[in-house]
Amino acid sequence: MATDFYLLLGVPRDASISRIRRAFQRFCREHDPDRDPGEAPAFDTVCDAYETLTNRERRFHHDLALQWAGAIEPDLPVTDEPVDLMDSFESHRPSREEIEDHFARNFTRRGVPKSHPVRELTMELAITSDAAERGGRLAIDVPIARPCDRCDGTGSTGYATCDDCDGRGLFWDTSRVDVILSRPVRDGTVVPVSLSHLGVDNLYLRVCVRVAV
Repeated sequence: MATDFYLLLGVPRDASISRIRRAFQRFCREHDPDRDPGEAPAFDTVCDAYETLTNRERRFHHDLALQWAGAIEPDLPVTDEPVDLMDSFESHRPSREEIEDHFARNFTRRGVPKSHPVRELTMELAITSDAAERGGRLAIDVPIARPCDRCDGTGSTGYATCDDCDGRGLFWDTSRVDVILSRPVRDGTVVPVSLSHLGVDNLYLRVCVRVAV
């Protein structure tokens, strides 16, 4: 079973980086391996916990491992249909066009600075109290794109519009991401979801679950 690094550091699952850092510093003060060599193995484990929880990518995979280790039924969906990130919601903030542009930059690589922060995209989702009680799998369809081979994603060939993609530059599709929600799911539960494995490295999902009463 996966070691719960949150439990090891004594912080909640949604702890901020500063709170994790304070917990680690407190442990270092109380358990100095130079004074007590017997604490060295535990100290190494806590160091690993700190490095994992303060790294967004490693923390995501640790959270996922904890979710899979929980008493859940991962094949049981928590919603009747998969959630489409772009089409299942009545409103988007920032605008839908801005979100689509952010996704597109990952595939065209145009307008992408050498150093850019990873922005969070919060998705609020309501599930029934029954689904919250049993936990399970949340399927999310995320937009991905493939640049046109002929125009390399520019939408034009010379001074003319690319015929292969009708000037769009990209061919859009969706890829499914499964998020495991451990039971019972509490109202306000927040789950970070990395999209880097889809080629999206300038955004990550922050799934906020609301439990309908």
